[in-house]
Amino acid sequence: MSRTPVVRSLLVLALLLPGLAAFGANPINEPEHAGFQALGEDGRILNLNFEKGDLTDWTATGNAWDKQPVKGDLDTVRGAAQPKRALPTGDYWIGGYEISGDKGQGTLSSVPFLVTHPWCSFLVGGGKFAETRVEIVIPGRNGAESVFFKVSGPDAEEMRPVIVDTSSLMGRKIFIRLVDRISGGWGHVNFDDFRFHTTRPKFKQTELRPTALVSVTEVYPYEGVTAAEAAKVMQVPPGFSVQVAAAEPDIAQPVAMCIDDRGRLWVVEAHSYPKREEEGKGKDRVLIFEDTDLDGTLDKRTVFIEKLNLVSGIEVGFGGVWIGAAPYLMFIADKNGNDIPDGLEPGAPQDAQPNGDVPNGAVVLLDGWHYEDTHETLNSFTWGPDGWLYGCHGVFTHSVVGKPGTAEKDRTRINAGIWRYHPVRHQFEVFSEGTSNPWGIDFDEHGQAFATACVIPHLYHLIQGGRYHRQAGQHFNPHTYDDIKTIAKHRHYVGNQWNVKDRARSDDLGGGHAHAGAMIYQGGSWPNEYRGKLFMHNIHGNRVNVDVLKQQGSGFVGDRNPDFLLTGDKWSQMIALQYGPDGQVWMIDWYDANQCHRPEEGAHDRTNGRIYRVVYNNTKPVKVDLQKMTSLELAKLYNHSNLWYSRHAQRILQERAEGRRDAAMNAQLDEAFQFLSKQVNGGEANETGRLRAFWMFAILGAALPQDPANAGFLTNSSAWIRSWYLQTLGNQPDVASLVPAELVKQLAKLAGDDPSPVVRLYLASLCQRLPLDKRWDILAGLTSHSEDASDHNLPLMYWYAMEPLADADPQRALALAISAGASIPRLQELMVRRLGSGDPATTLELLAKGLESAKDSPTRLMFLRGINGALRGRSELTANPTLATLAEKFGHDADPLVRVEAQAASMRYQNATAADALRSSVADASLPVDVRRIAFRFLVEGKDKQLASVIKPLLLDAALRREAIRAIASDENTEAADQLVAAYAALTPDERRDALNTLAARPSYASRLLSAVQSNAIARTELSAELVRQLRNLNNDELRTQLEQVWGVVRETPADRAALQAKYTALLTKDNGPPKDREHGRAVFAKTCQQCHTLFGTGGKVGPDLTGSNRANTEYLLSNIVDPSSVMAKEYRPTVFALADGRVVTGIIKDENGPLYTVQTANELITFPKDDVDQRKDSDQSMMPDDLLKNLSEAEVVALAAYLQGPGQTPIQATPANITGFFNGQDLTNWFSLTEQIATGEGRQPPAGLSWTVENSEVVGKSNGLKRNEFLVSQYSLSDFRFECDVKLVGNQGNSGIQLRSVPLPNGEMRGYQADIGAGWWGKLYEESARGLLENNDAERHAKKGEWNRYEIVAVGSRVRTFINGELCVDRDDPAAARSGVLALQLHSGGPTEVRFRNLKVTLLEPNPAKERVQPPGGVSEVVVMANAAAAGTDGAATGKIDFEKTVLDHVFRSEGVCIADFDNDGLRDIAAGSQIYFQSKDASGQSKWTTKVILEKPVEFATNVYSQSFMNWAEDLNNDGRLDLIVVDFPGKQTWWFENPGKASGGREPADDPLFGPIWKKHEITPVTNNESPQYVDVEGDGRRELLIGYGAKTMGFAYPKSFPEAVWKLSPISQPGVPGTDRFSHGLGLGDINGDGRKDVCIIQGWWEQPADAADAPWKFHEAPFGKACSQMSVYDFDGDGDNDILSASAHDYGIWWHENKGQADDGEIAWQTHEIDKSFSETHAVVLADLNGDGLPDFITGKRWHSHSGNGPGGHEPAVLRWFELKREQATEMVDGRTVTKTFPKWIKHEIDEDSGVGTQFDVGDINGDGLLDIAISNKKGSFVFLQTRK
Repeated sequence: MSRTPVVRSLLVLALLLPGLAAFGANPINEPEHAGFQALGEDGRILNLNFEKGDLTDWTATGNAWDKQPVKGDLDTVRGAAQPKRALPTGDYWIGGYEISGDKGQGTLSSVPFLVTHPWCSFLVGGGKFAETRVEIVIPGRNGAESVFFKVSGPDAEEMRPVIVDTSSLMGRKIFIRLVDRISGGWGHVNFDDFRFHTTRPKFKQTELRPTALVSVTEVYPYEGVTAAEAAKVMQVPPGFSVQVAAAEPDIAQPVAMCIDDRGRLWVVEAHSYPKREEEGKGKDRVLIFEDTDLDGTLDKRTVFIEKLNLVSGIEVGFGGVWIGAAPYLMFIADKNGNDIPDGLEPGAPQDAQPNGDVPNGAVVLLDGWHYEDTHETLNSFTWGPDGWLYGCHGVFTHSVVGKPGTAEKDRTRINAGIWRYHPVRHQFEVFSEGTSNPWGIDFDEHGQAFATACVIPHLYHLIQGGRYHRQAGQHFNPHTYDDIKTIAKHRHYVGNQWNVKDRARSDDLGGGHAHAGAMIYQGGSWPNEYRGKLFMHNIHGNRVNVDVLKQQGSGFVGDRNPDFLLTGDKWSQMIALQYGPDGQVWMIDWYDANQCHRPEEGAHDRTNGRIYRVVYNNTKPVKVDLQKMTSLELAKLYNHSNLWYSRHAQRILQERAEGRRDAAMNAQLDEAFQFLSKQVNGGEANETGRLRAFWMFAILGAALPQDPANAGFLTNSSAWIRSWYLQTLGNQPDVASLVPAELVKQLAKLAGDDPSPVVRLYLASLCQRLPLDKRWDILAGLTSHSEDASDHNLPLMYWYAMEPLADADPQRALALAISAGASIPRLQELMVRRLGSGDPATTLELLAKGLESAKDSPTRLMFLRGINGALRGRSELTANPTLATLAEKFGHDADPLVRVEAQAASMRYQNATAADALRSSVADASLPVDVRRIAFRFLVEGKDKQLASVIKPLLLDAALRREAIRAIASDENTEAADQLVAAYAALTPDERRDALNTLAARPSYASRLLSAVQSNAIARTELSAELVRQLRNLNNDELRTQLEQVWGVVRETPADRAALQAKYTALLTKDNGPPKDREHGRAVFAKTCQQCHTLFGTGGKVGPDLTGSNRANTEYLLSNIVDPSSVMAKEYRPTVFALADGRVVTGIIKDENGPLYTVQTANELITFPKDDVDQRKDSDQSMMPDDLLKNLSEAEVVALAAYLQGPGQTPIQATPANITGFFNGQDLTNWFSLTEQIATGEGRQPPAGLSWTVENSEVVGKSNGLKRNEFLVSQYSLSDFRFECDVKLVGNQGNSGIQLRSVPLPNGEMRGYQADIGAGWWGKLYEESARGLLENNDAERHAKKGEWNRYEIVAVGSRVRTFINGELCVDRDDPAAARSGVLALQLHSGGPTEVRFRNLKVTLLEPNPAKERVQPPGGVSEVVVMANAAAAGTDGAATGKIDFEKTVLDHVFRSEGVCIADFDNDGLRDIAAGSQIYFQSKDASGQSKWTTKVILEKPVEFATNVYSQSFMNWAEDLNNDGRLDLIVVDFPGKQTWWFENPGKASGGREPADDPLFGPIWKKHEITPVTNNESPQYVDVEGDGRRELLIGYGAKTMGFAYPKSFPEAVWKLSPISQPGVPGTDRFSHGLGLGDINGDGRKDVCIIQGWWEQPADAADAPWKFHEAPFGKACSQMSVYDFDGDGDNDILSASAHDYGIWWHENKGQADDGEIAWQTHEIDKSFSETHAVVLADLNGDGLPDFITGKRWHSHSGNGPGGHEPAVLRWFELKREQATEMVDGRTVTKTFPKWIKHEIDEDSGVGTQFDVGDINGDGLLDIAISNKKGSFVFLQTRK
């Protein structure tokens, strides 16, 4: 908390708005809770309600705001007779009409201010034009801004409240702008009273909603505009402007560009993309654009060539054009430069073997360029400083490149990286490999190459021979082991951030992960601040990013510079950019609504395209033609301030040197050579100029090593020249012969002596190109530099050169590595690993000798790991006494890892003692977990015969349980599989995923899994689509039949996928659909997607990282989810392995070199010997299955999409399934330090001495003193919960606290409640960054200073209570406070502090248990399930015989309906029965006690011969105040009401002496008529919100739902036409569930069922007649027989009989056939039924009983006992022959159990966990009284 008194008083006194009571005020526009005023930067309250009487804090333009604000309402301003009202809340407001009428125009803007709360409100009236509006604006840099929200008035003077969700803007600045741009009728704006709120505010007035809302993600307001309009709105720094140089129709689909020696633009139009056309039908063309009048526009357009096919790259030079058009790299000559290809000149000879895709006369230089992914082909052509043509290539295209006719074995493979081609020697090679889909490369002033990439981190410094981080797939060299990572210190998209410090949205970070183009500006015309910086296009961000390149060691780091250009246009997709001879920059813009590669035809707009010119200071174009210059003139351009001249001059000189034709030309070149030689060797130029001169010098062929004059380059004073001389050596085609022994000695000396890491980097590159025998001494010198150990590039570049030596001379390679390890330890480790991967016959003895000579444990461990690496996957081993006895030799080593590795090696040689020792290591809990884990892995991989006995105890060991679960898959162990099934409910979410994957690995396990699903021991929703695919891969007919019963038939046709796409598109774009709850969505993501995909820095690496993708686009998102195989890259294509032992493995091959396969499955990386594989099959389907969303409810789908499409990370909604990960007692998984996160994001160090650690399961926070508060933040969002922990403030020094329901802020603070810890503060309640001290109590007396204290926090709804050592400290009912948020632990600013927390425990509390069953899976009726299935047993289910303890709450007839809910927010559930609530408390022994409170003016009771006015009771917080209200259905045909929970308020009744009376609950009408005796409060639409399902006026079936104003009568939505059955006031029988399996819930009555359409509002629903029996009570829809379709349960309301109606599938007439089966008829009047899994076995049992005297005892059995029974559902199996094969079918069986003989049921009762023991209890109210039955187990 902030303890500064000034700040505290400001927050408490100034922020909270009092009720305003001025003469102009009108309370109707006052929110229910006052809210908070906005503060300026100086902490003062801003004048956003105009109560200063002036425009302080506002800036006006125009004349619309003259003499504003006005005072008083309209009757004051216009006169007392004025009938209209504006309804301001104070004295002053903006009345746009009142001073100047509708004539004035202008804007009125507030000062910027910080968003401090997640909601805001204000009042708006006036005209509803777009030109009369109120905007919330986000200010940007350099005057940039984006409109976050806008709203216009309602064409009324009356102002109405506007509510805006500002949660995504927390910590950012905004300002308010009133806009009046129109005159005439209603041409004005009324405005008043901006406020912030903690929760969504409530008003009495109807909320005004915008007709067109610009949401937080809509930061790009433009789309589909003309080129001129687009250029006009582009934002560039001061002094810059954007010109439209060309646009459609003159240019369309521009994909590549280059600039020729005359400054003309050559542009490729890609009309064939995204598919390569049939041969000869290509549509691409090359255009030449020229600015003839030098005005910046390209007024001359020439078509150079047409009918090309899939062109992606272009460059000009050497008398023609270089074209990349997969599968070809071709050269189209134009030697005379007349812009007509030579082969197309009149009379040109015709090719002997014409190719329709190769123009006549063109030369195919290389073929074999693939196009599996047509946007990852060869691209971004550019000439390098060495005279080679460079280009990029993407990861998902697998090219095999060579000259035409080259055999495949002699070709070069590339699937990610940078390639180059020599234009004269026609030599092709891969320059460096890796990255993703690079689409932009450029060279800096020292000739260093940089490329931009997509998806993965975006920036790479490219070194010849370097291997870089890959988006997917494997490096070609299997011994790469590690690759060079990005140089970028930042990302252009949100990673694992929590919306802090301007990292809330990708927009702030640069827009997204898709980059195109790379330009290091060296054009000499722009301000010097831009020189040397790298510019790139950000496609998703619709902007130009800039990175600063800073040299560091041998390489560089790239840091973010402010974005250079913002288009604000969603369609803008700039592809390439280059500076020209005038120093200004040309950019091509693809311009298309679709931002991502889409292979289907029609996905891209073919008509658009733009070329822009970005100009500084209105610089005019220049006219040039470098080809007309002499060679000396060209040479003198070497140091031009615009590198364009030097680069083009160099290439022209190269052309002339390679094509020497006559003496005059030779003389010119000699003259140029002499000039350049002087510059290189100490001319007037600076180092950069000398280097440029060297490039020209070398390109003329003058830097060859055989020339003695060039020996001096190795000692040149410039490290860059020394380096480039080394690259020049390596560039020679016969480099081996050009590096004689004497030169090798010089290079070796240079390697050891040169102080420059850059020179050493170039030497490492050169080594890769030298013969192996010439590398040894050079590498010895290079690896002697200890300073290189931490270099970004050098250790790995040394390794890439050193690695092949392991095969050439293993012993010498090991000696070299050991020597190198003294300086760079990593090289020694890599070489030992490399030797271990070789031939065991050669390497094992060598490694054993190395082990023998090792002097310390770390060195021994390294060699042992190499030995075990050599042994992995080897099935036949030659006896080796040395290795067989390693376990004994090193059995006493101090390092347990050494002991385990030695034991593992010896075990492989049948050393039984070693195997025993390994098992002992696994079982030894005193060993570090990592050691035990490694020991267990060795046992699994070694196929230990006693593995089953090792696994069994590990299933009870939390530290190794996941490993044990996974290991069960490795060998047939049905006993362990049965254990897994039995314990499933008690497993954590991660353990459950492992268990499911294990159970799907073998047919014998899979049958157990599917049987468990059929019996509901494992819920069907636990099955995921990828798991179902794995089960299908088992290729077992019996399993396939079982699978179809529990999952349904898998449909994967294009029509199926199109239908799914349409279905989910409609759902996600529906205005009134389920809430877009991102916290819930993250929980769904964690369960459904996270094991394979990373989002915002969290998740697995099986599939692509989703963070920077185009996920905000709904169509793109759904197409990737619904049909992932259509966009699947080879790297994500799974392989199915059938192993000899019966296991089936499905996954992505990560490595298949050597004797092992390494495969990434959905949940683990596994290895197995190739010899164990019986069959291998490559799948044509993605690892991600098509029906991923099948098991999700609509609310879950919408929430998941909201999370996926969101701008940044959000807390994860805590659920019973995932809260087990709250704190694991071992580390800080799922926690983060807020200070460290912000510091890391800003590239700085956190405060010294600050640390959060885990010691002995204690969370320990320490500081040496802090200037500001620090928080350790949990990633879980908690709403209603109990948090318990022990806390010790060491020495009672310093201060700490526990944040609850809080939000991290961008300044490193948090907003929300804090339960205080510290001297003078123990037990107080403070609200950080808001209202300050809220509860100033004397709770410190409860604390034990300097000792452990038990802290407990109970937060439910609007109420928060805290306890210290069992003593109540705080009890606060606070509807204005946040009701959800994260929990955090604090280290307070000030002096040194050490605080310790232990025994951290969170218990989720659901005050309304009905919410837990709102959306049951499979479209079934609501089923009550155990909140904690593992409450009474370790195997996932409670144990013992079920019994019930009866408590009589009341003997009086109060109600025939009842509900269970926590009405007083104390964490204990109460019972409501009509007019009374029975509040639960606990005595000292934990037993429930009950206190009755009347909520009406007086108690209500009824005689038993009449009916009550309370047939149904449900709980719901209908006015969002954090307190559960009570819904009561009156007598049939009458109203349904809701009673408003007043909390602690008196409710209009003074406190009475009689404790029976509580506050009066205000009564509100919901519906005027409620027909049918079994109305239901259920989720009809599948959106997670409950509606009232009833019959109503004119005999119509429908459902009612609340309006925005909670006190209004609910809106009715019809289902049927009027006059239908089931809708009379005394109709019986009503239910809800998915009857036809379409995923939507239908409505059933005894005469049939209504089929819900795609839109529930589309009435009438289709009615299907069906025979569902006699008049009944609630009808339940469920798949009772487990055959995959839902059946119906009904029970007679006034007669005997309980039945289930079996769904027999579709009959010949297209309707569902039904067969009725009797369950029981032993008692009558079963007027209420509840489905509930009482025994926790996963199957829904049902509870019912007799409604005693339902017709005053006159019905059948009317005077029989009021029994209460539960019917246990079991499933039995039988086999029968179907179509000639044996099929197992399942049948339901119910077992009746007695509960009570003297209570029965009413018209409705409730089931739930009442006393918090995890078991389901029963609450009943009827003519016998009110009762509670608590379940017990005996």
